[in-house]
Amino acid sequence: MPRAVRFDHYGGVDVLQVVEIDQPHPGPGEVVVRVIAAATNPGEMMIREGAFADVWPATFPEGQGNDFSGRVAEIGPGETRFSPGDEVIGFLPRAAQADYVVSPSDRLARKPPGLPWEVAATIPAAVPSSVTPSTNQRRRRTAPRMRRQSGSAATRGRDASYGREGRRSGSGATSST
Repeated sequence: MPRAVRFDHYGGVDVLQVVEIDQPHPGPGEVVVRVIAAATNPGEMMIREGAFADVWPATFPEGQGNDFSGRVAEIGPGETRFSPGDEVIGFLPRAAQADYVVSPSDRLARKPPGLPWEVAATIPAAVPSSVTPSTNQRRRRTAPRMRRQSGSAATRGRDASYGREGRRSGSGATSST
């Protein structure tokens, strides 16, 4: 039986539980992904702790994790973008830490070839928060320039791990194979 991480009240990591869930099945335009790695960023931890309850309240029981990488397990009727076995990354609010997720296919992208699963799982949160449009104040332009910010929620997280040399070697991603 598939499993997922859930919590039924606000708190620290001690409120997280691994529970059995029904096997998800896709509807039209949806894909079931066998999750190989899921990432957690500080914002998600703060949601679990209740810090954002006024803005993003939890609906208990709630899942954890937004960002994941995995392989397509099943496709819904009419799905043409993906096939079973395709390697993907995706963003699915409060559901990524599970054995399987069902996702609209437009929330998925192909995993870059050769990229480790754990790194790929951080891309959905890292890219939008690390690259933002900015405008040149001295000259008017019709197209925005891109400005790189220092880090992202996924790579600055409290869950980061460090390698033997003391350099950052992870980004809060966890994997299951």
